[in-house]
Amino acid sequence: METVDLIGLAVPLTYLLFAVTEKLWPARRFPPRKGWQWLGAAFLILILTVGTVVPLLIPAQWLAAHRWLDRQGVRVRSISPNNRATRRTRGIAA
Repeated sequence: METVDLIGLAVPLTYLLFAVTEKLWPARRFPPRKGWQWLGAAFLILILTVGTVVPLLIPAQWLAAHRWLDRQGVRVRSISPNNRATRRTRGIAA
């Protein structure tokens, strides 16, 4: 499993963690509402679905033509000390 897969799972796992925490140790008392947790879970699934499907429906050429900042030739470079130490031990120029 790669880091990208873990990041994708972070949102629903964080939601479940906070939902369980709120159920066990509520921060405040609210009037009871039937199905409130199910409504929150349904909206989470809706937002995750929309966030996944909509970018796939937009053509890549259209996105490239309507880009505000053209960063096509810009390289992303990490400057963290951990990355520099790792690159140095592998013999990669920083």
